[in-house]
Amino acid sequence: MDVADQPGRQVQTHALALMPYGLLGTPVGLEDIWGHHDPTVMAALSLAVVAAFAAAEPANAGKVAAKSAGAPSASGDWQIQISAASSDDAARALLAQAKAEGGAALKTASPYTEAVGNGANKVYRARFIGFQSREAATSACDALRQRSYDCMLLPDHG
Repeated sequence: MDVADQPGRQVQTHALALMPYGLLGTPVGLEDIWGHHDPTVMAALSLAVVAAFAAAEPANAGKVAAKSAGAPSASGDWQIQISAASSDDAARALLAQAKAEGGAALKTASPYTEAVGNGANKVYRARFIGFQSREAATSACDALRQRSYDCMLLPDHG
């Protein structure tokens, strides 16, 4: 499965590459994508990709019963993040697609979106919550990575 043929997966790659740059100031993922040496230019290019995808995304595509904002309610000590999108609808669509492709590893996980930032800097984290163990969350990440999704394992501090 070639990621270049799948726009939804391309936007995930760009969004996940932006996270370490935004949080830690390290452009490693951006360098892997763009091969450029100016982190500001690479971040702007990846933001443009994410914004273009969000603008092209139909308003009702892939709605799932994901929770928006607020504390996660599914019980479990671990969660995974597969992307961040510029709209709640885009994050939900990514979660719906991933849930459909994730198989048994995501069967009991709950899709969850979380808005962070303000104004033009607002993004929606696309996560699955409710994993009872680190091993279960790792298994879900492994299953998603086999299908070309990015995945970040997170302890549930909620």
